[in-house]
Amino acid sequence: MTAHIYHITAGDVWHHAQAIGAYTPETYADDGFIHCSYPHQVVAVANAKFRGHQGLVLLGIDRTQLPCQVINEPPAGGSDRFPHIYGPVPVDAVTEVIPLPCQADGRFSLPATLQA
Repeated sequence: MTAHIYHITAGDVWHHAQAIGAYTPETYADDGFIHCSYPHQVVAVANAKFRGHQGLVLLGIDRTQLPCQVINEPPAGGSDRFPHIYGPVPVDAVTEVIPLPCQADGRFSLPATLQA
């Protein structure tokens, strides 16, 4: 299991998190966890949930630096397991912030830093 998991958010939301020392998305109150992906899942999630959005960043999170639980769970009706973080993410656990621009057609591709 890889130590790094990834979360997509708006750049300005990440900047706010840096100012307060921890990241918690708006959806946390409703979902009870932070949605994340493994590298091979990033593009599908970006295209399904964020198509056409500008100003996004991909947070590379070192799961070994999290003080809370990370559970691999399938989405409703799915079978592929995604990492879910059950608590706020300290900014120190974010080891990389990768710009995630969409292409002219609104779709995303895997950032070069994640291509192996």
